[in-house]
Amino acid sequence: MSSCNVLFVWVPKVAGTSIYRVLLAHGCPPHLWDIPSHPFANSGVATFGHVSISALVEHGTLTNEFLDSAFKFAFVRNPYERLVSLYFYLNRIRNLITMHCPTFLDFCLCLGEDTIPQVGFYNYFKLSQCNPMTRWTHDNHNRQIVDYIGRYENLQKDWSAVCSLSGLSGALPMSNNTAHDSYRNYYCMTSKRIIEKIYRDDLERYSYIY
Repeated sequence: MSSCNVLFVWVPKVAGTSIYRVLLAHGCPPHLWDIPSHPFANSGVATFGHVSISALVEHGTLTNEFLDSAFKFAFVRNPYERLVSLYFYLNRIRNLITMHCPTFLDFCLCLGEDTIPQVGFYNYFKLSQCNPMTRWTHDNHNRQIVDYIGRYENLQKDWSAVCSLSGLSGALPMSNNTAHDSYRNYYCMTSKRIIEKIYRDDLERYSYIY
């Protein structure tokens, strides 16, 4: 069990369910994203799913003292691959938006119409999970709010680093995987251009390429 305060900032479709399952064994309260207004002890190991950390502080759910003391970490993923995974995931759960986007290109065109709600106090409205990853890892002033950012492409190695830095332990199980072909098989010039515009900050900040 970790004796430190730890906060996992959960970027959608970046191994978050696997990490969450390990955190439960360390006393992480379950399903905090369903009730982010519920009183939180501001102690121990926690994740609020895809909820904005800034929104949690503004609401009073998280204290600045907890954030200052906690080891805060997140994982990121190649934006091109992450979006393909999101598309198939949202289709799998019969999201009403993707039901009207029968192809991946339709999905990208929809995103290109500025239809992505901001990351906020809840995490499941419309296409909010499609926000750029920096909306979770950085605050409204573009300052990084996490102490460590691992990469999906180096998942096991970077998870070991998280454990060393935080006092967590446990192997990551395989959870909530989305089956699809190589992400490059889904892009055309139009969809690629849209994604490069929407996720420009992610691509530049985390040095991802197609």
